[in-house]
Amino acid sequence: MKGKLEGKIAYISGGTSGIGAATAELFANEGARVVITGRSKEKGSNLASLLGDAVEYQHADVSVEADIERTIAYTTEKFGRLDILFNNAGGPTAGDVTNISSEQIDYGVKLLLSSVILTTRYAVQPMIDSGGGSIINNSSVAGLRYR
Repeated sequence: MKGKLEGKIAYISGGTSGIGAATAELFANEGARVVITGRSKEKGSNLASLLGDAVEYQHADVSVEADIERTIAYTTEKFGRLDILFNNAGGPTAGDVTNISSEQIDYGVKLLLSSVILTTRYAVQPMIDSGGGSIINNSSVAGLRYR
């Protein structure tokens, strides 16, 4: 029996651990070819090796636009299409609002907002060219924390 994602091409930012890694495994098990990105070459390479030929790792820092552009281009050039984008990269960015620095704010915006917009920007045209696709934006419950 074919999987639900048979023949689909997926790109997962922040795909080297946690939810991203679990999603890469699920997508691969459902028949997709998956490109995972992240900053940890060791984690990414190990996970891709563990999950087999359906998953590839590309080193990328989503706070760097050129990394986003390069890895989306790699995915579409290698596979000829892009069907699924999972914006998952994230992480802790600062302390509480009473002592946050301008640098921490800038990094948080790049990591948690700009990366989603830019990854989507670079993925949309290849998805349109492929006949459409799905964009999934993951977020955290961290925004619900109270001091």
